[in-house]
Amino acid sequence: MCTGALSKIYTLPGWRCGWLIVYNRHNYFDNVLVNLSLQSAILLHPCSLVQYALPKILKEVPDSYFAEFRAKIKDTSSYAFEKLQGIRAIKPTKANAAMYMMVAFDVNEFKDIKDTEDFAIKILEEECVLLFPSEVFFAKGFFRIILCTKKETIDSFVERLTRFCAAHYK
Repeated sequence: MCTGALSKIYTLPGWRCGWLIVYNRHNYFDNVLVNLSLQSAILLHPCSLVQYALPKILKEVPDSYFAEFRAKIKDTSSYAFEKLQGIRAIKPTKANAAMYMMVAFDVNEFKDIKDTEDFAIKILEEECVLLFPSEVFFAKGFFRIILCTKKETIDSFVERLTRFCAAHYK
């Protein structure tokens, strides 16, 4: 099975248009296909603008776009990883050309933070930083950051995160 989406492959967040390719040579996915068909009947489908643009996007975006984008994401990921490593109680996970990075943090290092959700709420209130707590991904002890950004934005984030952590350490 293979999946794809405009939001990830072509970096068009919010363009809710994806696809799924199922290899079903031995009929292993028969039940899956039935359920996918039922699910597709209730999902919201892409708006007409997205439907109109899709053929042009698929046909005219050059391969060089993907190579440049992968190189940029890899560079940004390495930069963010390096910057985040210097913060006490923060342990970034090295991403390999991903648009996101999971960052672990040790809740025991903080005096008044009970979990990742509490961490995310407090840093939003105090530093205007929006993080995704890992509970939304069915995990604990992490938050997710977006890497599709400039190094200056990462610098600002690291500065705010450092200030926030310092204010909450035991």
